[in-house]
Amino acid sequence: MRQAKFETACLAIMLAMVLSALFFAFTLRDPLYLWYVGHVVAFAFFQLRMTSEIFRWLDGWPLMPDLALRLSDLALGISVFCAVRFAMIFLDTPRHFPKTTAWLVRIAWAMLIASVLSAMSRAPTLENPLSLAAIYLPQLQNFLIAIVSVVVVTSAIRGSWRGSKAANFYLASSLPLVLGGIFAALYAILVDANATFTPFLLPLAAFEAVVLSLGMADRALSLRQERDAARETAEHDALTGQLNRRGLMSRLEQAHISLQIAPETSCALLYCDLDFFKRVNDDFGHEAGDQCLKHFAETIQTVLRGNKDRRRARQTDYIGRMGGEEFIVLLHQCSADQALKVAARICANLRETPVRWQTLEIALTVSIGVAMLQRDAAPQAAIAAADAALYRAKHEGRDRACMAV
Repeated sequence: MRQAKFETACLAIMLAMVLSALFFAFTLRDPLYLWYVGHVVAFAFFQLRMTSEIFRWLDGWPLMPDLALRLSDLALGISVFCAVRFAMIFLDTPRHFPKTTAWLVRIAWAMLIASVLSAMSRAPTLENPLSLAAIYLPQLQNFLIAIVSVVVVTSAIRGSWRGSKAANFYLASSLPLVLGGIFAALYAILVDANATFTPFLLPLAAFEAVVLSLGMADRALSLRQERDAARETAEHDALTGQLNRRGLMSRLEQAHISLQIAPETSCALLYCDLDFFKRVNDDFGHEAGDQCLKHFAETIQTVLRGNKDRRRARQTDYIGRMGGEEFIVLLHQCSADQALKVAARICANLRETPVRWQTLEIALTVSIGVAMLQRDAAPQAAIAAADAALYRAKHEGRDRACMAV
């Protein structure tokens, strides 16, 4: 009874991991989880046939007296096939070990075909043309299991040597079961083909299911971090570290949606253009010009952090480089008067802090156009209004901020 309870607990653990993997398979649309489910379910079914009385009721069926054995052979092949496909994705063998991957695919298909033939050749009779194969196919299955286990473990060890975190998870989870499976297969080949090792293979399978679930969770987290890093890179300017045009337009769209949802909010937009910036590049070179652009972005950040007129922190404000020497600043929860004060501080700070380039000091000024985002107009309308105000600031003498009319 204790053994039955222990085996039931192992199966319950495997079932819980399968349900969790199914949820992530449909949520993330990642085939890795489906291969994992196929491997765990098929292996559990194979072991269940070895330990349970669940198939006894099939003994009386006249057409399928050996259905349990047939299904067991098929489940073993499916389990190994799914395990190989899972390992190929989890360890990324097509990228790191392409030749090994080709052999793994061949062996996995051979194992699946051998399992199908073994299931068809059960209950040897003179009428069954596959009856003779029933003697040799189980041995072939065990041989293929031993071979594919060695190849997969070797790939995981090579991946671990290269620093693969996924390979470490795979070795920690699957190595005990793989070694147990190799031992069971060799024992069946060399000693007793009918031997069963369920009492220790089942808990090893449950342990594998749990640790592999942790490995897949870590893989999903790593993929998400890589995706976020790629998105961060795609939305930011390489020189200044601020948002590029794409990233800024995305934030403007989000701000416009917020205005429509919460009418009490307000957002201001500052369109900034460094004065006579072409002269800087012509007189001092493009490296000096790049240094000036970075200095200007840092000046805006300093002003935003030091502004005391706002009731909330400026963590939701954004700076974006539209191209060249043009920048746009998006201010959340900011009135028109506050936006003009922020723009005036940016002008003053930039005027008072020249750029130090080698042994020289480069004086910079900026002209700024200020406009408010309107909930009934697209963000491009605010950009156009701020651009018009910027043109007026340039016309009135530069180094100043003007409000859109």
